[in-house]
Amino acid sequence: MARKKPLDIIASGTPKQRIKLLVEDVAVKKFSGKPILSNKESDMLLNSFNTNEELELFEKWEHLDKVITNSLTNLQGLKFNVLMNFSNLRGYILVWHTIEESELLANSILHQIKKSERIKITDTIIHRNSITFSEVEVDSEGYLDLNIDFPNKAKQGDLANQKYSLRFLINNVKNKTEKSVIQFISWRQALVDYMKKEGFNIKTYNELIKDITDEVHRPIIGWDKYLSSSPSFLNDEKSTRIDAVKKFYSITPDLNNLKVDEDIYTAYTKDHLEK
Repeated sequence: MARKKPLDIIASGTPKQRIKLLVEDVAVKKFSGKPILSNKESDMLLNSFNTNEELELFEKWEHLDKVITNSLTNLQGLKFNVLMNFSNLRGYILVWHTIEESELLANSILHQIKKSERIKITDTIIHRNSITFSEVEVDSEGYLDLNIDFPNKAKQGDLANQKYSLRFLINNVKNKTEKSVIQFISWRQALVDYMKKEGFNIKTYNELIKDITDEVHRPIIGWDKYLSSSPSFLNDEKSTRIDAVKKFYSITPDLNNLKVDEDIYTAYTKDHLEK
């Protein structure tokens, strides 16, 4: 069936069709600035609501539009909070990548030196130099190990050292990131369910929710090595060693595994949608 044109809806559309067209026009003006209706058509549509039943429907949808608009603003605010946490986590990943590449470069050079000289050189290095958020160790062959975990110090409760461990900082930001994502998906689901329950199916708002959600679900970083949500994340044959390496690099939240928090969902519905 062909879609009715605005003038046809104004002239002969049902109250539901007319109010939906009106709200769609309002939504487009709010978020894209390209109205569906001319000023004359908009006035005609507004004046078409005359009976008590039509006016009640108009008032209900006017209220729904305000509630949904406010909730979309809230959702956009949460999106920016999530993206800020993504950015912080990405920054620490880049620091980690630099540490790993520095270790590889240094050991490539050290490999060209005799073991006895190599041990002397690295012994001098670890006493004169330090790498941010890491602990420099030397193995029995004289090669450097830039460690981002300080497990022994952490077990001793040495928080003064633990807080400078890159692993500690990464896990802290990862936890904040997961909490912000859970809040986002909980608020989003509450909004989607509320719109569905009220029959408030407005294309512009649905598209905006999708756009906001897509931004949150974009990969944090483009390297599969650190992207634990990627299907190809260190996609080698299974082995104890590979599984251990995967766990070590699994620092980006897998959004598909994060679930709606029922308490957050219920509180948002009560305080922002149904009040």
